[in-house]
Amino acid sequence: MRLLLTFFAVVLALAAHARTTAPDWMREAARLAPAAAAAEVDATILLDEQRLTVEANGTYRIRVRKVTKILTDNGRTQARALFAYEQGAEKIRSLDAWLIRPDGATTKLDKSCFADVAVYASALELYSERRARLGLPAENADPGSIFGYEADVEQTAVLGQLTWSFQRALPVERSVFAVSLPDGWTLDARVFNHAPVEPRNAGGTAVWELRHLPAFENVPFGNSFAAGAVQLALDLKPPLRPGRPEVRATFSDWRAVSAYFTPAFDAAAVPDPAITQRVAQAVAVAPTPWDQVTALCRLAQSANYISIDLDAAHAGGFRPRPAPAVFRCNYGDCKDKSTLLRALLAAHGVESWPVAVFALDRDRVKPDWPSPLQFNHCILAIRIGDNAQPPALLVHPTLGRLMLFDPTDPYTPPGLLPTGDQGGFGLLLAGESGGLITLPTLDAAHHHLDRQIRARIAPDGSISGTIEEHFAGSESSAVRAGWRAQSATDFQARLATWLATTLNGPQITRCEPRDDFVQGNFDLGVDFNATRFARRMRNTLLIFKPVVVARRSAVILKPEPRLSPIALPATRFTERTELALPAGYRLDEMPPPLELRTSFGTYTSHGAIADGKFIFSRRLELQATTLPATEYEHVRRFFEQVAETENTPVVLERVEPTESPAVDPADS
Repeated sequence: MRLLLTFFAVVLALAAHARTTAPDWMREAARLAPAAAAAEVDATILLDEQRLTVEANGTYRIRVRKVTKILTDNGRTQARALFAYEQGAEKIRSLDAWLIRPDGATTKLDKSCFADVAVYASALELYSERRARLGLPAENADPGSIFGYEADVEQTAVLGQLTWSFQRALPVERSVFAVSLPDGWTLDARVFNHAPVEPRNAGGTAVWELRHLPAFENVPFGNSFAAGAVQLALDLKPPLRPGRPEVRATFSDWRAVSAYFTPAFDAAAVPDPAITQRVAQAVAVAPTPWDQVTALCRLAQSANYISIDLDAAHAGGFRPRPAPAVFRCNYGDCKDKSTLLRALLAAHGVESWPVAVFALDRDRVKPDWPSPLQFNHCILAIRIGDNAQPPALLVHPTLGRLMLFDPTDPYTPPGLLPTGDQGGFGLLLAGESGGLITLPTLDAAHHHLDRQIRARIAPDGSISGTIEEHFAGSESSAVRAGWRAQSATDFQARLATWLATTLNGPQITRCEPRDDFVQGNFDLGVDFNATRFARRMRNTLLIFKPVVVARRSAVILKPEPRLSPIALPATRFTERTELALPAGYRLDEMPPPLELRTSFGTYTSHGAIADGKFIFSRRLELQATTLPATEYEHVRRFFEQVAETENTPVVLERVEPTESPAVDPADS
């Protein structure tokens, strides 16, 4: 009887399995042929669709559909249903997923395949209301399998603005975004990083659709995904009702964005007696107004960075915690630390204003779309006197001389600005006086590395010597961060790894970091030796490259089509190398001098022999600029010529000693 029951159970399971079919929309997408081959990508998205229905009370009903074809074993990780949501503002009403195997057999994921998980933006986020519903198939999604899911979501929030990315990290064959509005509602739409896309009208629904989109690639000197991907930005506007606030906020211009969010920031930046007392202690030992301001900046920098993500769907990302609470617990995120510094400065009688920025990509913010959704970071603009001349200075037409400062970055001193915050646009939150500003860009004089190398080459090709590096401004911030974050042993080991890119078996016998944080400088002295630097050939030649150590920020640009702009940073690098040559050798070959001058940068290098030493100097200076993709080959060739020169060998030839002529006794 047990065997009979088992037999019927298996038959029923197989019958249920056989009856399972994917929905029509998924099977239709599955018939699309991927443009990208498995040799190029691990998976491709056949359908990426979101349909938004706005109800009269402003509630959003969202339906998401996504279909992915797995092309390789590594692509199995793409077989997942994932929808992130904000607690209290979004509710997932349903989430279903299906897997079509290569033989056509279809399974629908049951409840045991789904989990609800917390989503954190970083390891330093203490708490987040952002969660995700995740569904994974119980069986492997073999190459050739197709995975699809559908989510039905309800959402309420305060902003009537949203974005849709047509482009993803994988190729997308068909991307669709559709909006259905109630009577009286209107919309404004913008498409970024693509030619204009006009929606089609499908029964009162506006539908935007793009096909055959390549994967968004992270390339050297490229934009971030947020800045470079093809995106749609929407403003959904309800009808005006006199005496009643709009159910969702949209903004006519940047001043309106500033006026909307300024009150919350102002209310949070009021100092209490504890803050006032701490400020008095800090400024008492600072002799000048500039010293007093920078002392308060460093005090805010010392607060721990920990994020608590609350009420994000209702613009929580633009609502800081009260400064007294941040001061008391000594931690907060970027807007909290900026608010703390505002309160510290206010207690000292110095005015300041928050500035929203998009960190690490100066091309992210599009000035023709007034929206807080374009920012991910908060810094501070501090009013300063005429005597102070900090590099990170902005002169505002009504607020005066403003120093831009990032209290979240503990490695960049007051007066300077982290590279990731420079350039582009920021949103100054100063009520009606606020709006979009252009962030300062520090030139190469405030962002450079100068290096001197003195070394000796032995006859067997080994090398020993000293490297002295001087990092200034923003360049010092990166090396300072690495030095503070690691033990002395780990820091030295990392230096040894860097030396190993050009030297064989390097050993460090001295490592001496010297940090001048107040002035924004960092010096590093290193004594080293390596078993092989020059190669011996035929016992008569020594061959080596003129570059002893590599630039830390060197990049390789491949000869390939480029579709995205080239975003070059401002930097200046100089190096002078003196190599004492072994006795008995003379110079046979060396790289010719090179001088390159372009609109975006310059490079010079020169080699010479003097006093038994080979002396090689090189200098690279780049301007902070963003070039169109059509200039890619010009930029690539610039760096290619630099690499060719720096890899052209120096050849030393051994000089055989000549015998002294015999002396004739008659001549004596």
